[in-house]
Amino acid sequence: MEAAAKVLTFVQSYLDDKLCAEHPGDLQLILEQFFYLQCPKGTLLIAEGKPHPYSYLLVQGAARCYYMRDAEEITSWFAFEEEVIG
Repeated sequence: MEAAAKVLTFVQSYLDDKLCAEHPGDLQLILEQFFYLQCPKGTLLIAEGKPHPYSYLLVQGAARCYYMRDAEEITSWFAFEEEVIG
């Protein structure tokens, strides 16, 4: 499934079917807020202690959340496809 279709499925899963049917323009407004960002493995999306303006829907791949302790990376959780981080 392509990225746009996965985003549509994700958004619709959180909206009531009746709302989507009665207000299709609202769904379109929500979808217009998404943009596709392809990142190579190892990309830092969110830096510790710094504000970030986005949330991310993982379409493909995985993400790892970690923090530093005594110069060592400590993994606290993983996120996988169709999960949101941020």
